[in-house]
Amino acid sequence: MRRIESSGHSSTPANRERDRSANEPRHLMVLWHMHQPQYRDPATGQYVLPWTRLHALKTTGGWFECWRNFPALHATFNVVPSLGVQLEEYASGHFDEPWFATAFRPRRSDAGR
Repeated sequence: MRRIESSGHSSTPANRERDRSANEPRHLMVLWHMHQPQYRDPATGQYVLPWTRLHALKTTGGWFECWRNFPALHATFNVVPSLGVQLEEYASGHFDEPWFATAFRPRRSDAGR
């Protein structure tokens, strides 16, 4: 009869070696590939959909904030050029997006104040 260790593996040299190596550190590379289509109409310069701004506020920023909680871990964030340009436009305040303009338009009651 074979002896079964508490790990559930049979006590063979190969299994003992596997159990030993399971406790050794592993190297892990984390790569977040962040892509986004171009949502700005090149003819008008106006954003036709608000997804870049919404994802930047909700998802992208959330990943960076989450990663801050694990300073010993390292990751690579790959931002495609079209996303980088759009994020820079939003960060600089130089963008034309009708949904943003509507959301932050002064209320009629505030306009006369």
